[in-house]
Amino acid sequence: MNTQFLSAVTALADSIASRAPLPLDIVPEIRALGAEVVFATSPERAPGFESCPLAVTLGDTGGYCVKLYRDPNAPPFLTRRERFTLAHEWAHVALDQFSGWRPDSRREHFRREAWCNSIAAHLLVPERVRLTPGLEHPVGALRVTARIREECAVSWPVAGLRLAEASSRIVIAELKAGSRRSGQEILRVVWSAGAVELFDVARGRYLDSEHTWFQLCRSSTGPSLLSRADSGDVRWALIRSRADTKRYFAWASLSDGSSLRPQPDAPMAGFAQLSFLLQN
Repeated sequence: MNTQFLSAVTALADSIASRAPLPLDIVPEIRALGAEVVFATSPERAPGFESCPLAVTLGDTGGYCVKLYRDPNAPPFLTRRERFTLAHEWAHVALDQFSGWRPDSRREHFRREAWCNSIAAHLLVPERVRLTPGLEHPVGALRVTARIREECAVSWPVAGLRLAEASSRIVIAELKAGSRRSGQEILRVVWSAGAVELFDVARGRYLDSEHTWFQLCRSSTGPSLLSRADSGDVRWALIRSRADTKRYFAWASLSDGSSLRPQPDAPMAGFAQLSFLLQN
């Protein structure tokens, strides 16, 4: 599929987001595309997926129908997960209207899903919010990410991915302390955004005692929640959570990223993982 369709639909999402109050009311935007929105009770799910929202978009000669399946005990308002799910389906409808493209391979299917995740993030998080300075300092990065999460009613990964799109030399991530079956202590990367490939901290990676973030985790004692270290051309920082002693907000920055820019498609890799990261 030609990337011009991705650019066109992303531009449409940015245009809508630029003039809409926050958080965006996603249901009217789906209906504005001529699609019907239906809420239904969740069907039985596979083990481990009971809490995940499920939505499908059906398109035929009669038009489009976006059906969101909700748990019977779901709150009266849309959760962050559900808002992103519906924004993702908005992207499916818009892409179909612009291009009529149907993936004919597994690779193309996942490519379209990543595109829809990226478009959904643009629809929910406008440029005016994302371009706020703050990434150059770990505490500022955490504060801006948290503010985007609250103002736009999105998850941590969505807020982080949109914010980190602005940089080619900074990475932000959420880490969770744990251990292997052998008992070895590790940090697991829950989500990461920005120059992920440069720092080799993709989602799901385990960091052991050789990694600087792990070393900061072990050395972070006392009243200060912020730990920092410099290693060659890289500045590292770790912020401990007050609420969860096993959770950390991690930040790293190249002092000069001019010669180490990620590939043009690198940011899309993060959006390809969003389907697995829609926690509150």
